[in-house]
Amino acid sequence: MAVLMPLAPPVGAFTVTLWKDVPFTICAVAIAACCARIAAGRAVGLPALLGLGVLFALLGLFRANGFLVAGVTVLALVVIVRRVRLWLTGAVAAALPLALSTLVFPQAGIVAPSPTYVYHTAYGDIAVLYRERPDLFTPPPTSA
Repeated sequence: MAVLMPLAPPVGAFTVTLWKDVPFTICAVAIAACCARIAAGRAVGLPALLGLGVLFALLGLFRANGFLVAGVTVLALVVIVRRVRLWLTGAVAAALPLALSTLVFPQAGIVAPSPTYVYHTAYGDIAVLYRERPDLFTPPPTSA
């Protein structure tokens, strides 16, 4: 699925775009396909478990919030297929990117983005809203 996806017309731009969300999206689609296969069979085999683990880890490495997607997916799968191996796979896959970003990357001199970087698109939306409807915002406090 992930190999054929760049050939599909709606996502053909993936093959010529270098952006962190491209591999993230490919991993997310592959995870959805893997989960559908698991849900259809109501069983988790070792190949599917290993595939999910690798895809979850990659998802977390491509985007900082990938571990959240992995966590929600594992919770949904556990409801469908009750297996402890799913919990372990999800926990390890979610912990890997977190461990790298908190323990390994700082030692290598890689600095985490500031919290404002994560919300920069929301700030733009607020600015547009303030320009169009300033009445929705409270006035600034007056200094005495």
